[in-house]
Amino acid sequence: TDALTPPPGCRFDSGVATTYSLDLVTLLALPLHLSWLASGEERPEQVDPIRMIEALRRTADRLTVFCERGRMLTPRMPTPLLGLLEGMVHEATAPHGGAFHPKVWLLRFVSADNEEQTHLRLLVMSRNLTDDASWDLCLQLDGVPGKKRLAANRPLAEFLESVALQSGKALTTDRQALQSALIEEARRCD
Repeated sequence: TDALTPPPGCRFDSGVATTYSLDLVTLLALPLHLSWLASGEERPEQVDPIRMIEALRRTADRLTVFCERGRMLTPRMPTPLLGLLEGMVHEATAPHGGAFHPKVWLLRFVSADNEEQTHLRLLVMSRNLTDDASWDLCLQLDGVPGKKRLAANRPLAEFLESVALQSGKALTTDRQALQSALIEEARRCD
């Protein structure tokens, strides 16, 4: 969760994540951490359930998760909150019969004072988005988009563009716009 904590003075704006297998109950915790728990405003014993659900809904609209088709795990505990994740999750199929196995995330944070100031965080992980207790490695690269495109960032941008094409369902217009903006900033991020 440290990798999901916004930089000081920033808040989560949008993101895209990829994984092979996906546990929906584990996924449920991510939007909460990105938007509400990371703020540190309240202690756990002071949780306002209305604010918690609103934080989940708001963040779920701005985070898109791609996983291997057929590798979404059956929830071990049913909860109506899982319905809020429906638009976020996209099952993908790798080309040429391969497995969709990347574990790459790109998150965008904006300054709480000035939404024009953005911060990108690239995460490359060794584990899937599950509650598996195995050890995990996570490479975290943080940067700020500049004015010109960097040739070194082209493979990342092309990868993110191709992920949406591997999805079994089309991204909504809003999700496509968020992902396109994120990819363009990734091309210019140092």
